[in-house]
Amino acid sequence: MPQNNKTLLSLSMAAMLALGGPAAAQESGAVEIKQYDDGGIYEGTFKDGLQDGKGTYRLPSGYEYTGDFVMGEIKGEGTARFPNGSVYEGAFEKGKPNGSGKITFADGSTFEGDWVDGKINGSGLVVYANGVRYEGGFQNALHHGKGRMESPSGYVYEGDWVAGVKEGSGKSTYPDGSVYEGEMKGDQRNGQGVLTTPD
Repeated sequence: MPQNNKTLLSLSMAAMLALGGPAAAQESGAVEIKQYDDGGIYEGTFKDGLQDGKGTYRLPSGYEYTGDFVMGEIKGEGTARFPNGSVYEGAFEKGKPNGSGKITFADGSTFEGDWVDGKINGSGLVVYANGVRYEGGFQNALHHGKGRMESPSGYVYEGDWVAGVKEGSGKSTYPDGSVYEGEMKGDQRNGQGVLTTPD
C-alpha cells in the first residue's frame, strides 16, 4: 500500500475523533443539523445531546463519514470518504477502523480484511493498481506471516513474510515454469532450496 495513503488514513482518522464533543441540539429523535467550531457539520440523530444513531459528519477538508454513532463516538458500521478520493467501508471503534473493512484507494488499489485501532493488522486481501494480488497476514499494513502473492506476469510466491519482505521459507513459481522451494532472505533466494527448471 502506498505510504502516502497510509499517512492520509492516519491523519483522517484523527479528524474523526473530533466528534467526541457534546452537541447542543435538542433531543427529539429526528434528524438535526449542527455546525461545529472546526467547520465540521453533523447531520443525524442525537441522544442526551450527543451524536447517536445514524448520521453524516463532514469536514471542510472534504472528509466525510456516514454511519453509526454511539453517544458521540463513531462506532459500528459506516463509510468514510477521504479528500484524496479513498473510501473505507466497514466497522469502526473509537472513531477508527476496527474489525472487518474494505478500503479503496484513489489509485484503484483495494484492501479488504482485518483492522485494529485504525491499522491494517490480521489477515486480508490486497489488490494493487498494477494488478499484483496478495492474500495472507498483515502487520501495520505490511505483508507479514504466511501469504500468497501473484503478479500479472505469472510470478507467484507463497510462503513466509516479515515486515513486507519475503523472509523464511517459501515457494516461487516463475513465468517460464521454473519453481524454487526453499529458504528466502531479503526478498531473495538464500540458504537451502531446490530450483526446478522446465524440461
